[in-house]
Amino acid sequence: MNSARLTPDWKSCFGSLCDSPVEPISRDDIDAAHPVVAFDAHWRTLATDGPPLRTALHAPDIPHLLKWLMILEAGEEAGRPTFHVRLEGTAACALSHSDLTGLELAEFTTGDSYHSRLAALQEVIARGEPRFGRALLREEGHAGVLTSVGMFPFRTSMEGGHQVVVVAAPDDLELRQML
Repeated sequence: MNSARLTPDWKSCFGSLCDSPVEPISRDDIDAAHPVVAFDAHWRTLATDGPPLRTALHAPDIPHLLKWLMILEAGEEAGRPTFHVRLEGTAACALSHSDLTGLELAEFTTGDSYHSRLAALQEVIARGEPRFGRALLREEGHAGVLTSVGMFPFRTSMEGGHQVVVVAAPDDLELRQML
């Protein structure tokens, strides 16, 4: 992110993606130039027979998308499903207001936002298909920032292992260029 182009309090203009409800939408509702649509096109080249192996995703193939990515690894602890953040791009960090790498979903998302995201992540893995949504990142006193989100399932080489790549970016092109 080019912090020189943004004021020191730029984060106060919009809320965190972590605390913003994500409403399901169709992929067709997202602008064709959006990073979610670009990642979806790439994912579909990798997904020839169900979700692709995570090892099929190569950073050099999608350098322009890396900053928007968050990779969550599915697991289980004490009989409950977990999703740990394995990687978070710089723009994704900006949208979440911090670097979430190493944290579990329940550590940075609560209440309805947690439960809806957990259900969405589990659904993406169970169905083996991407899911799309839109959130309004709002901070009191500000108009808010519409943000489109895509969740893309991947298999790992571990038996029954899964990861989900989450791509999130503001719908506003000018704002995307600043992040």
